[in-house]
Amino acid sequence: MGDQYRVVFSGRFTSEIDPETFAGRFSEHFGCGLEKARQLAAAGREVVMKRGIDEEQARKYQRALARMGMEVHIERTGDARQGVPSAPEPAATQEPAATQESPRAPAPSGLSLAPMKEEFE
Repeated sequence: MGDQYRVVFSGRFTSEIDPETFAGRFSEHFGCGLEKARQLAAAGREVVMKRGIDEEQARKYQRALARMGMEVHIERTGDARQGVPSAPEPAATQEPAATQESPRAPAPSGLSLAPMKEEFE
């Protein structure tokens, strides 16, 4: 095993998207409840979406979430071989420094992404 990564949703969307439409699509693609997807859409703050995955998986989640209109980036969290934290990866999109350094909120109501469906892999 190599470095571990996490996928972080900035709390913002890249385009105008109806929150209800987003929640329906997110719920369907990731197998979470509609109410949890609504809470995510309304969070308005950074949320760690997935953690403890390798870089390839993190990039797949990043691409899939970005296609849904979410502003997301990945961060390297450590080396699984040594258990030593590493420096964060640069954000995929440019964000203000204050946002990058802010504490990460847990996903709403324990939301954790299920494995993606085939069309996102």
